[in-house]
Amino acid sequence: MGGSRVKTTGVLLCLCYCLNTGISDDLSGSKCGLPQIRNLLDGSLRIVGGLEARYGSHPWLVSLRFRGSHFCGGAILTERWILTAAHCFSIVSTNFLRNVNVVIGEYDQRVPDEEEQTFTVDTIKIHDKYQHASPMSYDIALLEINGHIRLGPSVQPICLPLPSENFPPRTSCLVSGWGRTKERGRLPAILREVQLELVEPAKCKYVLQTLRPTQQALTVLCAGPERGGKDACQGDSGGPLICPREDGHWAVVGVTSWGKGCGRSWINNKAKSPAKRGSPGVFTDVKMLLPWIKMKLREADANPKQRSKSRLCSVRDGPVSGSEGLIRNPSLPGHLYNNNEICSWSINVPIGRSILLEFLEFDMENDTLCHSDQLTVSVGADSGRPIGRFCGSAPPPPVLIDYHSASLHFVSDVSGTGNGFVVRFRSVEGNSVPASGCGTVALVQDQKAVQSLNYPQSYSNDSVCHWVIYAPKGHIVKLDFDDFDLEQSDDCEYDSLTVLGAVDTREEIAVLCGRNVPPPILSYDNVMVLQFTSDSTVTYRGFHATVSFISKIDLLDGESEDDTVHYRHSLPDSCGMPHVRAASTPSESLEGEGASRHAWPWDVRLSVNTKNICYGAIIQPAWVLTAAHCLLGLEVQSLRSLSVETGGPKNQRGGVRRLVLHPQYDPSSQDYDVALLQLDSPLLITEHAQSVCLPCSGQEVPPSQVCMLSSWEGQTGGPWNSTVEPLEVPLLSHADCERYNTGRLTPRMLCAGSPQHHGQDTCTGPGDSGGALVCQTEDSGYFVLGVSSRREGCGKFQRPGVYTSVPMLRDWIQEQLHGFLSTEDSADSSRTLPGAAGGDYDDNNYGAESSGESC
Repeated sequence: MGGSRVKTTGVLLCLCYCLNTGISDDLSGSKCGLPQIRNLLDGSLRIVGGLEARYGSHPWLVSLRFRGSHFCGGAILTERWILTAAHCFSIVSTNFLRNVNVVIGEYDQRVPDEEEQTFTVDTIKIHDKYQHASPMSYDIALLEINGHIRLGPSVQPICLPLPSENFPPRTSCLVSGWGRTKERGRLPAILREVQLELVEPAKCKYVLQTLRPTQQALTVLCAGPERGGKDACQGDSGGPLICPREDGHWAVVGVTSWGKGCGRSWINNKAKSPAKRGSPGVFTDVKMLLPWIKMKLREADANPKQRSKSRLCSVRDGPVSGSEGLIRNPSLPGHLYNNNEICSWSINVPIGRSILLEFLEFDMENDTLCHSDQLTVSVGADSGRPIGRFCGSAPPPPVLIDYHSASLHFVSDVSGTGNGFVVRFRSVEGNSVPASGCGTVALVQDQKAVQSLNYPQSYSNDSVCHWVIYAPKGHIVKLDFDDFDLEQSDDCEYDSLTVLGAVDTREEIAVLCGRNVPPPILSYDNVMVLQFTSDSTVTYRGFHATVSFISKIDLLDGESEDDTVHYRHSLPDSCGMPHVRAASTPSESLEGEGASRHAWPWDVRLSVNTKNICYGAIIQPAWVLTAAHCLLGLEVQSLRSLSVETGGPKNQRGGVRRLVLHPQYDPSSQDYDVALLQLDSPLLITEHAQSVCLPCSGQEVPPSQVCMLSSWEGQTGGPWNSTVEPLEVPLLSHADCERYNTGRLTPRMLCAGSPQHHGQDTCTGPGDSGGALVCQTEDSGYFVLGVSSRREGCGKFQRPGVYTSVPMLRDWIQEQLHGFLSTEDSADSSRTLPGAAGGDYDDNNYGAESSGESC
């Protein structure tokens, strides 16, 4: 490819315009979220209450004391304001508050610490929707102290999250405090910390409904392992759950709120008596309530000229229209914008026209990744399709949006301001959008040209040009080159065109240079970002390409060029129609002779390094269906070494991009034992690698029908011997299956393998777990009915195998394949000390048992 390369790591796309000369990498004077102890995450933190923290590692943490005794925690937001939990203040009388002290810089409660400071409470603001009778929701409060905190190495504020900031499930975060080290345990004198991973929102909601099934509004997030053993506890209430940003800063994601017990396991919660149930740590979702926090902080500033209806913006925001206009903050020259603002403007011009944004003035707080104050520009009326995030003192280049609507979102943090910005918007002819994106061009229409500046003449030196391309939902972006002529260099270090998979990402799809025309390039999802840069020496003709959009369904069902980067097919993928058939008669079974010894073309082997751990089935060229129990507990490091291998004479081997366990998977009962793997790149469809069909939702197959699966008994690693002996196994009725699994069968399970047919069933070891049980349709195609889940011994022990029912979980599978992952936020006891202001800790204060969720 003439010096081009395809890879998955690289530099952050410089659409975050913090390229200003005034930015320094020296973080010693950081305004928030950076303690003097830099490396906080420690894999040795394994028990409730964790281990003793190092002095200065949590400089934002405060101790709230009632008559000298610690009862709750909190976090410093500014020199006057503390973030904590509302349930810590069930009593807010003047007499009560007179006895509350806020201790800053605390570490060892037995002795005064070097930077320790003590303040009384001046004002308390509790969320308007918080109710003591329903403490699960809106459990958040702000304390204003009498006086100003003296900041120092061991006294620093914590960062608030940005409205657009995302900390995904399994992010390793920290919670700290002086709470109990175990349930009904002692109170430590020295600050302790514990590392917790964020829990998927759907799983959080499900387990909390086993505790409070009637709870409606949930404004919480969960963190902690299902097996228990690591948690916050009584006395930690109000303290922050902090998560790391890429730049090493920490943001407060949650406020310690409540939990069922401390460090209890919450596996198979519904099967336990109410008194024995557990929960993850439950924290108030700070990002969800961020508008309330900023509104209260702004109200405290008592700005009488407030004009925004939301009370979050110091200038008039909202919809703007017309062919031309100005958007500015502050409203008058020579002033500074305010802290704690959230402002939004939506621009609309006639359909068929485009929007040009020009930054006439720009002076905002400098931050390496625009985490402090930022202006975000997006395509459309909301922030779902960002183009760029801007901060610093250098005006960004113009932004041209090939669409009739756009939005601007401005956020400022708790301290530090600037002269603000003045942005001029203009309505321009739709066909006037230039193909050259020097500056930034946002494209949302296909069949558009993208080319270097001055093409076909030589491009300029020292160019920095961007294109942000959005396809409709359910589509991907395809970039076809018809000319390419850039300076050749090793690793494309001089002139290059970089293709990225998202606006704010380090993940590169390709880095291109040289004089050979690259193959077509496809995006990972519905966005593609191009960044062209040239150095200060020689120049060449440049490049010319065409943008088009492809439906994901059409892409996966049809043919595509063999050399397309990322998605490659050679045969149309007609699911469930193998070109090479497996065994097809009862005699070709585990004990049979002369069986066909080909694996099904959808069978794949899952391995970590060289060790075989499970099997799975191809359901789309980029997706594999398997069992959740195969992959439970895989750490990020192990996920990187997880590989998927097809069978056949020319087997394919690839990595895994994403692992999705069913959010309701229960390791103890094996209920919902299903998982999906999204591959790094789709498989090449050949006669030995094809997908199996999914069933219809709720599809039923009559008992005694014979279905088939493959068995790889004894294969544990090394080269995959895909010449296997397929099995034919009859299905059992639910009643017959229940006889062999009394009290252990759920509606998501089915049985296959008759005890009267000696030896015809899956066997022990890793060999069959996750493999597909397939049944034949009337048109001779095959669909996957079950995923091999649980079996005790082999068929010779006359126990049928238990499989996860794919028809029962088909809707969930389809949601993952089409990108509709659940984003519902989920939200009992408080983490306040018994007898403190928050009231007594009630270990069994729960309502009726939940009916659970059904597929």
